[in-house]
Amino acid sequence: MNNEFITVLELSRILKQKIESIYELKNINVKGEISNLTFSKSGHIYFSLKDNESVISCAIWKSNSAMFKALKPKEGDEIIASGKIGFYHPQNKITFTVSNVILEGKGGWQVLYDEKMQAYEKRGYFDLNNKKPIPKFAKNIGVITAETGDAIKDIIRNIHNRRKGINIFLFPCMVQGENASTEISKRIQEANQFSPKLDIILVGRGGGSYEDLWAFNEDNVVEAVFASKIPIISCVGHENDNTIIDSVADLRASTPTGAAIAATELTDDNLIMILNNLHGSLANDLVRIVDFEKHELLNQIDELNSELENKVNQYKEELNLFNSKLELLNPKEPLKRGYAIVMNLKNEIIDSVEKVYNEKEIKLVFEDGEAIIKVG
Repeated sequence: MNNEFITVLELSRILKQKIESIYELKNINVKGEISNLTFSKSGHIYFSLKDNESVISCAIWKSNSAMFKALKPKEGDEIIASGKIGFYHPQNKITFTVSNVILEGKGGWQVLYDEKMQAYEKRGYFDLNNKKPIPKFAKNIGVITAETGDAIKDIIRNIHNRRKGINIFLFPCMVQGENASTEISKRIQEANQFSPKLDIILVGRGGGSYEDLWAFNEDNVVEAVFASKIPIISCVGHENDNTIIDSVADLRASTPTGAAIAATELTDDNLIMILNNLHGSLANDLVRIVDFEKHELLNQIDELNSELENKVNQYKEELNLFNSKLELLNPKEPLKRGYAIVMNLKNEIIDSVEKVYNEKEIKLVFEDGEAIIKVG
């Protein structure tokens, strides 16, 4: 008899390790009828799946319970449950850990997703009027994702390849699991209060199953995205993955790489080309402005010269007219025609015969001289 032995606990651990390492049992779909359905106070859900010949114990953890409740299943319903086989070693019990359920062709996650989408759409969370424009010249970009993994690497690499000098600030968080939504929503709030002020926030992760991405459908995350004062680009999963924040965010990118590209729409090469075009355009505009002003100035000078010439001619005509009138009023002008001016010796004009006889001598003024005449 072999005296070597192991404890029950050691046996349980070996069984757990062996069973849970079997690849074929990590992602399976099982069809069966619900029985012994129990909703525990802790939030977990327990039931059995059975057919005519066998039965297996099932568990849905609290973090996945919402999708099950959305289907409103009951005892006796036939479902397709997706999940993996687990081994509960304290009782040496095999349990089918269920992550998704399909009832009458409807998946639990999809039903819950559709209900949430309809509710948020009615509340106006998807309205285009609520979308903030994505800045074209972002200097500071915040990224909310796991600090390890391909998502953050892809984002950093693509941003720096397209635009040098952009500051990237990582707000690390869990991106799946029971506490993921709490961390994501807190990081969005922190990013909005961050200094230096961020121009854009990227929120996302790589691809995964419905339940892996579910944190980005949770109410607290949706509310944080909607309340953000800073434009948010969502980048959850791959091209075919959809989450509620994709519709709430200011812009949806299909992948983290797509988000990096959207946040740097204008690359360094684009900016250089734009600046060169602006330089050429400004130079051409300046030449046109100078030519126009020169032309306007010359026109104004021509107009001024013409106006000045007209004024001079007008003044000449007025002067000639004035001179003509002045000559007509000149008392010496009649002397040229043989007339004379009669004056006394005091050079006072005598304009009547009576005044002539009041003088002893009078003076006659002719054009070419004067003559003194005695009055007899």
